[in-house]
Amino acid sequence: MGFVFERNAYKRSASVAKAKENSRILGSFAWIGVKSLFWVVLVLAALNFVEGYVGSNLSWLPPLSADDKEFNIEQLRLYAQLLTAIFSIYFATIGIILSSGYTRLRRDIIQMLTNEQVGSVYSRVLVLAAIFCLVATALPLFKFEPGLFVYTVGTILTLLSALALFPLGQRLFNFFNLNLLVRSEILPSIARHIEGAANPRNSISLANHHSRAARQALEQLSYIDDRIKADKDGLEDNLPALSDDYTALLLHYLQQKHTINQESYWFPRRTTYKQWFLAGDSATSFALQTSNQHFLVEEKPDHQWLENEIVSKCQQQLKSDPLIK
Repeated sequence: MGFVFERNAYKRSASVAKAKENSRILGSFAWIGVKSLFWVVLVLAALNFVEGYVGSNLSWLPPLSADDKEFNIEQLRLYAQLLTAIFSIYFATIGIILSSGYTRLRRDIIQMLTNEQVGSVYSRVLVLAAIFCLVATALPLFKFEPGLFVYTVGTILTLLSALALFPLGQRLFNFFNLNLLVRSEILPSIARHIEGAANPRNSISLANHHSRAARQALEQLSYIDDRIKADKDGLEDNLPALSDDYTALLLHYLQQKHTINQESYWFPRRTTYKQWFLAGDSATSFALQTSNQHFLVEEKPDHQWLENEIVSKCQQQLKSDPLIK
């Protein structure tokens, strides 16, 4: 009986947690949409104001005829339909790719891949162009006629979106290329935290945050390293590229390390025990009286932690390199 109640309580808590997560995702998506819509409306208002000012003060911009206005709206509507279709196909393809490889990778790596793909400058241009053209076609409902400037900006954004289709297609084909993820997301993240720890304006305590975040990113890099080494087919191509990434990270760190305070919490503390003969009379006496070595414990900063991690990974890669074997 108790098991039934406990199971039902667990199901309810799981449902509530899932509902909260879905609400958070929906809220973040809605917030991004509202921000994008705000900037698009602001740009449209500015374009209409500038065009009205130029048309009333300068003679080289004659007013558009009714046929010209209708043509502009139809063209913007066509742009919006094309961009929305491309946008829908792109994200549907990402969903299919994710569903096919979701179980092969860790959840945080999947999230990084998704953010890197969806948040790229190419997809942002595509989304911005689609929203701009959609809102521009809705202007007549609010008694505003999109003029020549709005039509020109919509055309330019559509052309930029068309130029972005090729790199977007490349990114889809290389969606699970973990080397690209390392170079675009993980290495820049570690480099930013190194520079944050080296910044003299930051406190030595704030460096602890940078150290923890860098170690987390380094752990993700280690996971990707293991995944690449497990793929025997592409090992000869992927392993040298990853070795180059480790080398670049080490060189960047060595250039910045001398600017980091030696007492900074960027360097994790390692617990060591003093030697009995060097600990001093008071410490050894307390340790003997209490039968506890707590008085002999001391913490020292590990100044070589990042170098040791990178060198260890490079040694493992040398052992896994089929050419060396």
